[in-house]
Amino acid sequence: MTEWQKTYPVLLQQDVIWGDMDAFGHVNNTVYFRYFEDVRIAYFDRAGVFDYKQKCNIGPILAASHCNFKLPLTYPDRLQIAARASIVSAKKINMHYIVYSEAFGAIAAEGEGPHVTRPGWPTWSRRRGSRAGPRSACS
Repeated sequence: MTEWQKTYPVLLQQDVIWGDMDAFGHVNNTVYFRYFEDVRIAYFDRAGVFDYKQKCNIGPILAASHCNFKLPLTYPDRLQIAARASIVSAKKINMHYIVYSEAFGAIAAEGEGPHVTRPGWPTWSRRRGSRAGPRSACS
């Protein structure tokens, strides 16, 4: 297990799809944000965010998204997409992402996205191991 895998509690494996490539012969930049979304949703699911949303009809809001592209992904490739969260304040977390290319044997992209909450959302706390999630019941 690599150092980055030890610090990212949620990891998905996904193949590069031929249709994700653009006219320049590499995965289109917009697809990386879909990779981030896939692993973010898996993270939220495991942290109890969707349980809370279903019960209370409220959830976090993605405020921004950033990607640092390091390598051009192409078909065929197998990816490891990872996520972790850092609590910034009671009402804000930052999600951190890594896209690892098995073909290159290296990190192809790193990303980040702050999430904020609106009134009615409980404060963020650590739960279920090292994952951040909602702390209290519906208000």
